[in-house]
Amino acid sequence: MRKHPLSIVVSVVIFGHALCAVGQTSNQTASNEFNEKGARERNSVEENRSPWAGEEAKKLYKMGVKYGKAKLFRQAAESFQKAVELKPDFADAHYGLGHAYFDLKRWKDAIQALERTLELNPKDADAYSMLGEAYMFLRRESNGASEVEPRKKQNASGEPVSLTSSIPEVTNPAEPAAPKSDEDLTRIYRVGVGDVLDIRLGPTSAQSTLSTVTPTGLLEHPNLAEPLPVAGLTVDEISGEIEADLKRRELHDKPSVSVGVRDYLSHTILVSGLVKDPGTKILRREAIPLYVVIADAQPLAEASRATLVRHDSNEIIEIDLSDARQMNRLVQPGDVITLQAHTTQYVY
Repeated sequence: MRKHPLSIVVSVVIFGHALCAVGQTSNQTASNEFNEKGARERNSVEENRSPWAGEEAKKLYKMGVKYGKAKLFRQAAESFQKAVELKPDFADAHYGLGHAYFDLKRWKDAIQALERTLELNPKDADAYSMLGEAYMFLRRESNGASEVEPRKKQNASGEPVSLTSSIPEVTNPAEPAAPKSDEDLTRIYRVGVGDVLDIRLGPTSAQSTLSTVTPTGLLEHPNLAEPLPVAGLTVDEISGEIEADLKRRELHDKPSVSVGVRDYLSHTILVSGLVKDPGTKILRREAIPLYVVIADAQPLAEASRATLVRHDSNEIIEIDLSDARQMNRLVQPGDVITLQAHTTQYVY
């Protein structure tokens, strides 16, 4: 039987499509196999590289700390930068990098590194403190104001720590100087009831005595003739009071007293509402910006506004989370912050 020419053409076309489909399937299978093989090879390389990278990053971090202690801040920044390149999730190295940039007065770079630190470790209080001070100095620099030299500080082990504990000079320790501006509130801490103080008589390496501020605001110490009222004083003012007492009773000709806060317990605020980490938060300053508080509490995606209730006046303040000016408002001990979703309003 003779086939019609048109049917022959159709058969050829169908057969051709079938061959193409088979070819595409074969190529796709080969491509998938190639991709899977490449992925396995890359994963194998990452697995082999990760332990080495982690150890090398730790060495670079320790080197950066040594450079920082020697005040070689540029070299410290270079070491920390290499460490975070090898291990991007190394929070301590990001903090060290931010610290080095802070010492170099490179405020923008410091802010970037410290914000990355807080992304990796949202509860790093020292990073929050330094971040707030970096923003303050950047703002002063942008406004052309006279630059204030931040005081350098180390902890007992010599590790670099937050620089935000610089205290204004006080002429008479018995009369605390009132803060001159809101910026001063973010830089000082006045001791309160329940705080645990670390008191050392003599060199900073001398044996310390831990004392808790009593419910009446007094400090009791074996070397004091009587309990000392300390509530509302800074640690420098308390040191001056103890030195004056020892000198007055002629126990020491040139007494040297060092006072620090071991546990911050008296300055608290409450955060609630649409946050991942609600509850009581402890402040290490007389006041901190609202954006720091909210960042620490980790707001949920649907949160768009906050209600701030002032402890001292019961004033209720509504704040738009997208308004940078409102987010710079200072939060003080006893304040209550509640994050809420946007309220839909209907206009008729």
